[in-house]
Amino acid sequence: MEDKARKILNSIIDNPDRIERIYGSLYDALNHILSLSPKVYGEIDTKDDVWYDNGIQDEIIYGQLKNSEDKIDYIKKFIDKHDFNDLSVEGDRIIYNADLNDVLNLYDDRGRDSTAKDVAKLVLSDDGYFEWFSSDFYDLSGLINELNKDNLQRFKLKSVEGLDGVISRQVIEEQDIELLNEMFEIQGNPEYLEVNMENISEMLEDKETSNFLFENYLMDLESSLSVAYNQAYNDAFGDKMSDEVYSGMEELLGKMERNDYTITGKDGKKFYRTNYLIDVTPNILNIFLEYFSDYKGNTYDIDYYGNFTNMMNEYLDNNRERIDFRIPDYPDSRKVTQIYNDNVEI
Repeated sequence: MEDKARKILNSIIDNPDRIERIYGSLYDALNHILSLSPKVYGEIDTKDDVWYDNGIQDEIIYGQLKNSEDKIDYIKKFIDKHDFNDLSVEGDRIIYNADLNDVLNLYDDRGRDSTAKDVAKLVLSDDGYFEWFSSDFYDLSGLINELNKDNLQRFKLKSVEGLDGVISRQVIEEQDIELLNEMFEIQGNPEYLEVNMENISEMLEDKETSNFLFENYLMDLESSLSVAYNQAYNDAFGDKMSDEVYSGMEELLGKMERNDYTITGKDGKKFYRTNYLIDVTPNILNIFLEYFSDYKGNTYDIDYYGNFTNMMNEYLDNNRERIDFRIPDYPDSRKVTQIYNDNVEI
């Protein structure tokens, strides 16, 4: 059987038109080879021009892969044979080496507003920190309420220090703020109201009083809270978007890592480059099986595409959705509060 299978195979390579007339199609001839000897079928060199020229290269690869005992080993050999130079075999792992544009093409770009691809571009950008939201005004009482116990205690102490521990009688009479008038009367000092850790809490809780204090004495402290909260708000949202970008890639292909490296020219000048290394080992078998099982739906055979990047574009166009995720209107408030308290400088 094996000899007969080899004879048919050699006949196809020598004169494919003749074999096609005999069998009706080269596909039927290949199936006959497979039925006679899976071993011979598995030894077919998929790089022979005859398969690509007759549009059946993908069919043979699918048949060999499907019937292979060690499918990952078959893919590793395929990478070398078909010169997929954007894939590399590193021990047990298969790594996809992609530039930024290759990575971004894996994210969905549909929609009128911001898309998954837009977000991925911002997350993976070299431009540094991106401010997702910008606000020059936050409700002061809200910023104070978000402080944890330790930060609130420090905030009160700094407030007392910022007032030098007193508010003068003249200021109290000029402002005529109800709470300050009451406190001044109760303390009974004719020249000033003493500000301490006992009464600063009540002052901060009273909107009229706190607004006056921060507008006139505690501007730097208010600015520290506003800046820290704005930063926390952006960081929380950015962290969420980064998680979506990286987890989406991990689901589609595998874990992605940024790789910054330097190229030195002959003149000694250095060029800084970035690419992305994606461990596709967990998902590459399913991708290859899905891609090559749809050989009739593929526009061209695999050697036309020549690398994994182009193969993935065809695969995603024909077989499944690109990476997509919901873009929320605002970040998780619990995450904002956590970052705010971790980083606020009081």
